[in-house]
Amino acid sequence: MFLPALNADFVNWDDPFYVYNNEDIRHKGMPLFKRAFALYGTCTPLAWLSHSLDYHIWNLDPFGHHLTSIVFHNFNVLY
Repeated sequence: MFLPALNADFVNWDDPFYVYNNEDIRHKGMPLFKRAFALYGTCTPLAWLSHSLDYHIWNLDPFGHHLTSIVFHNFNVLY
């Protein structure tokens, strides 16, 4: 059902903030954790960590970011 997302590009909704304009996800280690858990009062540190991992594996290829989202969504549905 979500597989068509693998062929989609990033959208101009929250992707600029969370992914392609987010310099913070390009860090590794403690700087990333500090930013993910404290920056902007965000309550989504796991999303930041996930996007950082995607960035380091897939760079800015939307396919990889969408694949991770599909895996997480399916995991949530199954468990």
